[in-house]
Amino acid sequence: LEAQILAAGNDTLNFRHGMTQSVIYDSMPRAERLKLHRAAANFYLRPEAEAPLAAAYHLTRCGLLPRAVEVVLNAAEAAEARKDYESALEDYQFAAGLLPDDRDVLAKLVRVRDHLAVQ
Repeated sequence: LEAQILAAGNDTLNFRHGMTQSVIYDSMPRAERLKLHRAAANFYLRPEAEAPLAAAYHLTRCGLLPRAVEVVLNAAEAAEARKDYESALEDYQFAAGLLPDDRDVLAKLVRVRDHLAVQ
């Protein structure tokens, strides 16, 4: 933060410039990148973080696709159950990106889109 490479957000740290992120990321050993993605996923999986998409992103980046799918589908189903269809749609879209050929995920995505279209 002091070097102004990162910007602090609500429970997040983001690179100020994409090029800086790319240079740092590409110069890191693969094992270190995986370790950092796992740590970030664990951070976002904390109940108070309420950030399933961020957790799922980092889980995919460290090779834990099945866990990422589980996290994002659980979030989508919970959002749908509380009638938060916009969040459910975002979560199902993310899941569909991870599993583009999964008919069940696509059916859920269509169902939530239909719900939003009626509102």
